[in-house]
Amino acid sequence: MKFSFVLISLLIGWVSCVPDSLTGERLESYLSSEKEGASKVWSNDQVKIKAIYQPSDLMAFRQIQIMDELESDSLYQALVQEYSRRTFFHMQIEPVQAGLTAKDLFDANSTYFNFEIAKELFLLQDTDTIPCITADLERSIGLKPTLNFYLAFDKPVNQDFSLLFKGYGSKEGSPVKFNYSFSAIHSIPKLKY
Repeated sequence: MKFSFVLISLLIGWVSCVPDSLTGERLESYLSSEKEGASKVWSNDQVKIKAIYQPSDLMAFRQIQIMDELESDSLYQALVQEYSRRTFFHMQIEPVQAGLTAKDLFDANSTYFNFEIAKELFLLQDTDTIPCITADLERSIGLKPTLNFYLAFDKPVNQDFSLLFKGYGSKEGSPVKFNYSFSAIHSIPKLKY
C-alpha cells in the first residue's frame, strides 16, 4: 500500500514539473527536444533535416528582439495575435556526407535555397494543402553546421497536421513528411515575456 502511494506521489510530482511558461532560451530548448513532440527529424546518407514547430509567442518575441523594442508589451501582444493566424517552423538542414559542410551545401545549391525551397514545402491539415508563404534563410552560412530556415504558412493549426517537404534530401522519389500531434503542440508552455 505504501509503495502505491509513493509511486502515485512521484508520478503527480513528475507530471506537474512541466511549467506553464518558459523563458525564450528554455522554450527553444524544450521545442528542440524530440520527446516533447514539437521537433521531428529525418535523414538519409546526405543530409539530416530537423523541423521544429514554433509557437506564435516565440516568433513575436524574436521579432521584438530584432526591432529592439523589448519594453513594448502592447507591440508584443499585437504580434502574438497577428502571428497566431499562421503556423511557423524552424527547419535545419545539416549535411552528413563525409567532408561536406553547410557552406558547401549552400554554395552548390544557392539558387534553390534562396528562391525555390518555399515552393516545395506544404502544411497538410485535414484535406487542406497549404503552401509555404516564406522560407527565410538565416544568414549564418559557414558559422553554423546547419542551414537554418524559418518557415511560415498562412493558416493556424487546430488538429493533427504534417509538414511536407518535396525538396532537397527527398530525391529518392518520395517527399519527407513530418507528422505532428495537435495535443503535443497545444501543450507547449507559453513564453515568459
